[in-house]
Amino acid sequence: MRRWSTLHRVHNGPVSRRNGDALGYGPVMTSPVDPPSPPFYIFVCNVCGSDQVTREAWAAWDVATQAWILNTAFDFAYCHRCLGYAQLDRLLLTSPPPGLPSRTPAFPPAPG
Repeated sequence: MRRWSTLHRVHNGPVSRRNGDALGYGPVMTSPVDPPSPPFYIFVCNVCGSDQVTREAWAAWDVATQAWILNTAFDFAYCHRCLGYAQLDRLLLTSPPPGLPSRTPAFPPAPG
């Protein structure tokens, strides 16, 4: 006779609310939590600090969407303030950039 540990035991019947839902599918989830928003970055010229920078890239035409889709971004960067080649620094923003719509929760708050 083989003995299984409690971690491997399968519950065929109802489980208590303390350990899981009534159907035995695991812990009860009271309210979903929105995932944290992704960080926002800005690229700036390492000489003058301007964010008016661009990079050389290839774009491919997508027939289905009728739009140019970025295919590859190359290392060459240009600063439009210095009017020349630029090395870019990536900076982490401590707050979302202005002009973005505010994020609303995916789920309304739980009553109570």
